[in-house]
Amino acid sequence: MLYVVIMAGGSGTRFWPLSRSSMPKHMLTIVSEKPLIAECIERFAGSVPPDRILVVTTAEQAPSVRQILPQLPAANVVAEPVGRDTAACIGYAACLIRHRDPDALMAVLPSDHVISPTRRFIESLWAAQETVLKRDGLVTFGIRPSWPHTGMGYIHRGDQIDVVNSFKVFKLRRFREKPNLELAQQFIDTGEYYWNSGIFVWRASTILDEIEEYMPEHHRLLTNIVAALGTPEEQKVLEENYPKFQRISIDFGVMEMARTVFVIEADYEWDDVGSWGAVPKHHPTDLHGNTVLADFESIGTSDCIVVGERGHLIAGVDVQKLVIVHTPDATLVCGRESTGDVKKLVEHLRKIGRTDVL
Repeated sequence: MLYVVIMAGGSGTRFWPLSRSSMPKHMLTIVSEKPLIAECIERFAGSVPPDRILVVTTAEQAPSVRQILPQLPAANVVAEPVGRDTAACIGYAACLIRHRDPDALMAVLPSDHVISPTRRFIESLWAAQETVLKRDGLVTFGIRPSWPHTGMGYIHRGDQIDVVNSFKVFKLRRFREKPNLELAQQFIDTGEYYWNSGIFVWRASTILDEIEEYMPEHHRLLTNIVAALGTPEEQKVLEENYPKFQRISIDFGVMEMARTVFVIEADYEWDDVGSWGAVPKHHPTDLHGNTVLADFESIGTSDCIVVGERGHLIAGVDVQKLVIVHTPDATLVCGRESTGDVKKLVEHLRKIGRTDVL
């Protein structure tokens, strides 16, 4: 059977000041009236039952996630004692799933992406499941790039080996890290590169075997945790071992070295909603190119993104290409071309001790 693992441990610092440690990006209503994580879970309605959907999040966020997702069993909202990147998150989830069902397959995806249409996305998961059952490898999904994005990781596909339910399946040639603009354009010009979606399908047992081969220390810690599952010592053992995990992604830890990796070309619409600059893709603009999610009045203002709570007026005069985000205790003003650097600002605030606004 297929289980679904939703990774929801991030903070989404590029969406500061709206995103905070207790209210991260996947809990925000920046795309629709529902939190991103709620929309993520709803994609599986009628396809994967709630008892086979796990959300891995932080201990701080777990109560809020359970409140947002009442359709999930409370035990399926899994709290990491500390964040240790995706290799630990995925390894732990794989252990929990294998404990329930030794033969289970698992789909892994982030909680804060926008995907449509839902039906095509679900069909791609079934294609990946069939590929895993036939070839017993690791499957990832590539998004055909629409522009030379320098903030994305890329996948270089190899030879096509199959077509499953109209989805093309390729061997993986290699993963490529975030390129500069010139190299990103070269990637696109070849027609052989995809954006790395961060979505995977595999057997729970297979990914644990790969972790054992390429990340033996990770596997040793996971083995300690598995031995305590279902016992009175489970939480204690988890809290003792989890902080010892190296902070490393599953891409670096396993995927870049694994020998049997397949890429499915995803033909659905996909957006990782990486920064404030992505918001205009999901909301209409006014006659002057402004995207407004606030009480806003302006003269001579164009191409701005304005976000704020209702009841607080934001006014602009003769400004262009700005991002303005107002919250009760912090206001962000930055150029539209600099939204990716908001993360650096958050790091600066942390260094100078302004954790009160983080």
